[in-house]
Amino acid sequence: MGVSAEKYQQSLDFLFGRLNYERMGSSKYSTSDFKLGRMQELLDCLGNPQSQVPTIHIAGTKGKGSTSVMIAEMLSAAGFRTGLFTSPHITCYEERILIDGQQIEPEQLVDLVSELIPVVAQLDQKTGNMSPTFFELTTALAWMHFQTEHVDYAVMEVGLGGRLDSTNVCEPLVSVVTNISYDHTALLGNSIEQITREKAGIIKQGIPVFSGVTQPEAKAVLEEVCREKQAPLFLLNRNFMRLAETQPGVQLKQSEDTSLLSDRNQQNIHVKTPWSLVEQIPVTLLGTHQLTNATLAVTVIDYLRQQGVPLEDGQMRQGMSRLKWPARIELVQKDPPVIIDTAHNGASIQALVDTLAASFPQMNRILIFAATKDKDVG
Repeated sequence: MGVSAEKYQQSLDFLFGRLNYERMGSSKYSTSDFKLGRMQELLDCLGNPQSQVPTIHIAGTKGKGSTSVMIAEMLSAAGFRTGLFTSPHITCYEERILIDGQQIEPEQLVDLVSELIPVVAQLDQKTGNMSPTFFELTTALAWMHFQTEHVDYAVMEVGLGGRLDSTNVCEPLVSVVTNISYDHTALLGNSIEQITREKAGIIKQGIPVFSGVTQPEAKAVLEEVCREKQAPLFLLNRNFMRLAETQPGVQLKQSEDTSLLSDRNQQNIHVKTPWSLVEQIPVTLLGTHQLTNATLAVTVIDYLRQQGVPLEDGQMRQGMSRLKWPARIELVQKDPPVIIDTAHNGASIQALVDTLAASFPQMNRILIFAATKDKDVG
């Protein structure tokens, strides 16, 4: 580490010492707590780094992290310096802010936090108890890092909801809504329509929207908002689709060696976009839901290609083939097989169950599950 452990810890203490809704569980999701104006004021003081970075903005209940990393990997494989912002982290804070798959270095983090501290002190005096939060500062740090490192593109994953999320101050190249299911209902609403409307809050005037939503009521909300915003809407199985797949996931019996699981489980999909047929895209992540995420990601990349971004099918395949995404049905031990996953709502748990049933149909299973107290696990 090129910076002292003390300075590094002081930087983390500064960030985690801010109001942190990630650790508070349910909180009223309204303009009384989540203020885009506050985020914009912070960025104004920092010179608006978000306006200097072409951005792909991604919301959704599930799959937004996987879709984000797929898009980022394909752009990186084409030679573009690509920033990726996701949340939350699993083992260390730096996981949230990547460039071409590499975490922000501790010394870079310390330098950027040192720039933030006087700005935040000024805002604290001005705004009192409504000063910048942990997630707002983390989002700002990502854009600062991406600007400083001169990235070509930034892929920004929404933290919560969309409409009032601190990432929602950018003017993206495209907006993506992966899918809709029930999660954070105390904050976002108890119906698919309400949750979709919060996610649709990222839609900007005239900016294309790509979505993998399947429920009729969710589609209706997106169509309504896109009409109001005059934003072109591209929907899964209407405007783009997965045509076929080869090398389907195999079933492993109790006696089989799991050392080849990741290779044997890879599926190659063909994606029909509004502009072309992209063939033999490898999907290395476990689960049929990842095929849908990959279909969406490939379509977004193909749209960017139509807008003049030089990117070949082979580079898409290269990016997807090297993709790794921790804790997404991840095999962390092979004998006996141990899998970790971040599933915490009904839809994601069902995806996990389906994947385990397909890949390990005759194996006894032991489940260890934990969730924050605000989750509906009844």
